Amino acid sequence: MPAYNEGPQLARRVAQLLERQDVDELIVVDASDDPGSQLIVHGLRAAQGAYSGRLRIVLGSHAQRATQMNQGASGNQKDVLVFLHADTRLPGVDLRHVLEPITEERHWARFSIRIDARGSIFRLIEAATNYRSCWSGIATGDQAISVRRTSLEAICGFRPMALMEDVDLSRRLKQFGRPLCLSEVVLTSARRWRLHGVVRTIALMWLLRLLFSIGISDKRLASWYGDRR
Repeated sequence: MPAYNEGPQLARRVAQLLERQDVDELIVVDASDDPGSQLIVHGLRAAQGAYSGRLRIVLGSHAQRATQMNQGASGNQKDVLVFLHADTRLPGVDLRHVLEPITEERHWARFSIRIDARGSIFRLIEAATNYRSCWSGIATGDQAISVRRTSLEAICGFRPMALMEDVDLSRRLKQFGRPLCLSEVVLTSARRWRLHGVVRTIALMWLLRLLFSIGISDKRLASWYGDRR
């Protein structure tokens, strides 16, 4: 779980995840530069021992999701890794059962998303995202991309990109096959749409994807995107 200036929400999310019996280990890689968030992270680090090795807090070198997720995956020996954004909640089903196909015949998977906001526009965004990702085989980070560890190692993990690391990872994982499109739903925050506006956010994301597909660098795209969360 990459995190950046999540504040008290991070502590709540960690507690929720560690209540689950299907989470063998939670690795939080935090790159906060906000003093309040840093204080919460230091408190979580001090409490690691109380969770019998199920919690590991890593201080990220800088706020870049790709780098943070590589730091979290480094040295991990679990069969399946789930890359979960700090503002996304896992479904209430047993992950061991849902992700079992990854350890057998599939290499990676993505969940369906639901946005935690009311309104038909958000239902349309969800439907379009879920359909597009299954049709194209390109998943977004909000969909909690889950990968067989050996497959991730074979492609050397995430490339150190400032943006579009999820698209790039999906493209490279497709060499093993298309993702398992899970019907189980993860709940993701609507804060991005609330902060920038729904229409503006949709237009910006489609524009960034188009520019990325024609070769515009991830650093330039990130300078236009702005939000590191």
